[in-house]
Amino acid sequence: GAHTKESAAAALATLAEVFPGKPLVVVVAMASDKDHVGFLVEVLGANPKAVVLTQVPISGGKERATPVGQLLAAWDAAVREDRHRREVGGDRGGDG
Repeated sequence: GAHTKESAAAALATLAEVFPGKPLVVVVAMASDKDHVGFLVEVLGANPKAVVLTQVPISGGKERATPVGQLLAAWDAAVREDRHRREVGGDRGGDG
């Protein structure tokens, strides 16, 4: 599992190396204090076949679990950010 955009990038790169050319399905549940959009931009960069957004219990209480609706909004923002980066020719691993 990964909890930050940097660890997502590393995990997804490892999966691509270990399973080259194989379809990727990503299941995402996150704590509320994480960078949802940044994380999901990294997921988009892996060109997954499918992404499942869900909510699971997280240590520290239910209020730490991000509701699916909030993840969906973050997904929409990540798609817009990824599209913008591609249009302007920016790299995928930047600070934004």
